[in-house]
Amino acid sequence: MKKNLLYIFFIIYSASFFPQELIWENLSAGIVINHLITQGDLKEYWNNTPEGGFLINYIIDKNLSFEGSISATYLKPKPGENQSSTVLPDIFLVNMPAGLKFYFFPGDNFSFDLSGGITNTTFIFTGDAAESLKENNIESEFGFFISAGLSCKMFSNINIELCPAYQKIFSTPNTNLYRIGIKIFFDL
Repeated sequence: MKKNLLYIFFIIYSASFFPQELIWENLSAGIVINHLITQGDLKEYWNNTPEGGFLINYIIDKNLSFEGSISATYLKPKPGENQSSTVLPDIFLVNMPAGLKFYFFPGDNFSFDLSGGITNTTFIFTGDAAESLKENNIESEFGFFISAGLSCKMFSNINIELCPAYQKIFSTPNTNLYRIGIKIFFDL
C-alpha cells in the first residue's frame, strides 16, 4: 500500500520537482527530403529510393540543439535476376531518429554541424508476398545514426541544410543505410 501511495505522489507532484519552460523562439519545424542508399540484403534485392518526412529542432544553447524526425519511404523489389524463386514483398520503411546536434562555427548566415542519436526503424512488408509472412509482417529495429550538415539561412526565418547521414540498424544481419538529403527549417 505504501508503495502505491508513493507512486501516486510522484505522478501528481513530478511537474513541481522538474519544472520546464518551453521557449517558443527556439523551436523550428520543417521537412526533410533524402535519397536512401541501402547496403546488404536490402541493396541486393530492393531498389534505392527517395524518402521524405517531417522534423522538429529545439535550440538548447548557441552550439547545441535537439532534433527529431519521422520519415518514410517505399522500397520495391528489383526485377528478377538476383531473386530466388520466392517473390519478395514491398517494404514500407518508417524511420524515427532523435538526437543532439552540435554546431561548429555558428554564424548568422552559414554554419556546420554534426549530429548523432538513436533511431527506431520499422519495416512494414506489403503486397501479395507479405501474406506468406503471416503475423510477422511488421518488424521494428533500433540503431544509431550520425550526420553532418552545412546550413544556410535563406530568409530571416528559413534555413536550408545539406546533410549526408549514416545509420546502423541492429538487426540480423546488421543493416547500414546511407542518406543524402536536404532539410528545410521554418522558425516558429
